[in-house]
Amino acid sequence: LARRMSSCHTLLRQNCALPGGRGLCVATPVAGFGTPQDADELVRYNVNGIELDSAAFIRLHAELTMRKVRLKDPRRDGSVKLHVGQCPDRAGGLHWLAVREQPVKLWFGRQLLDSPDEGRTFFELVTDARLVARVRDRLGAA
Repeated sequence: LARRMSSCHTLLRQNCALPGGRGLCVATPVAGFGTPQDADELVRYNVNGIELDSAAFIRLHAELTMRKVRLKDPRRDGSVKLHVGQCPDRAGGLHWLAVREQPVKLWFGRQLLDSPDEGRTFFELVTDARLVARVRDRLGAA
């Protein structure tokens, strides 16, 4: 599972532009468009992204108090949906943690499209310190 979640599908790599050249794109191949994968299997283009499977996200959400936040992300089109909370370390300090929730895209061979519904999503741990700082500042002001 970890190997699959951190993989870079060769053909998807050519069609998926990542903001800032890093992060994660997850797509489901649409049958009949020359995709070699099983239509139920997700394909990924991952450059230093950290994907959480649904079970890990649910457990994290249960262990931490997380708030849902929408922010405009200048590196992506539109806004981004984040789940944000604080987690303690062994010394008792608190650290901000943000998880980006994104819809799985539809992959038609050489074209990526946004899914018409918000049904299938994936979760990516946010490693962009500037985005986490923006969230922290926004929640601190609220």
